[in-house]
Amino acid sequence: MTIKMSCLAASIGVLVSSAGCATVQGSAVAVDGTPETPSNGPVQLVMLGIPPGARAVGIIQARGHVAIDELAPEFVAQAASLGADIAKVDTISTKFEMVSQTESYSYACGKSTCSGSRTVEREVATTQMLGRAFRRRSP
Repeated sequence: MTIKMSCLAASIGVLVSSAGCATVQGSAVAVDGTPETPSNGPVQLVMLGIPPGARAVGIIQARGHVAIDELAPEFVAQAASLGADIAKVDTISTKFEMVSQTESYSYACGKSTCSGSRTVEREVATTQMLGRAFRRRSP
């Protein structure tokens, strides 16, 4: 599993208010349990169909609190890690959940500054791309 960091916190055009960076995670599993040599060549991202003669090499996914266009590079990287040259998106889904976050605040109180912290509930979106990796060219 690889983890990449991204400081943009958006998902399908919906701004997610959160402090700090969002994490993008991905994983890949070879269909026969033995991955091929990782691919250094280009990987084509497709949603509609697979070229004739391509064979499945694995199942791939990427997920995070980011926009789809930020998930795509991780999705493609997972396909490449299995030796694939095609990354086929089968589903894209977004799950919304309420999370508690503690935030700090400060305010003027007399001639000094006072501060405190409070717990707030925020709705956070997690988007997932799930699909399959294929290889059409010979290793």
